[in-house]
Amino acid sequence: MAWAPRDALGLARAGQSMGATHVLGGEVVPFAGQYNLTLTLYEVPSGRSATQARNVGDHVAGEAVAEMLDALFAPGALGPAPVDPDAARRAEEERRAAEER
Repeated sequence: MAWAPRDALGLARAGQSMGATHVLGGEVVPFAGQYNLTLTLYEVPSGRSATQARNVGDHVAGEAVAEMLDALFAPGALGPAPVDPDAARRAEEERRAAEER
């Protein structure tokens, strides 16, 4: 089984390597006779993401997924871009070096 990234930056990089503009991740978890559905949309160029989660029964799962997708692609749904850990580390090192001078 191949490793798949689950963080926003990793998914954005994977999508970029495939030429995608967006990556959609999802999870379905059975829960008390229903399902917890979670969908996350990642914007490849920026790594921004938006998540929708619902608890639904079998008879409305398709309808719920359609509503969740509409909400994910709505204007303003994507949050701020994540911080690249390497870029954050470099920025912190530069800030400390500037303070020492």
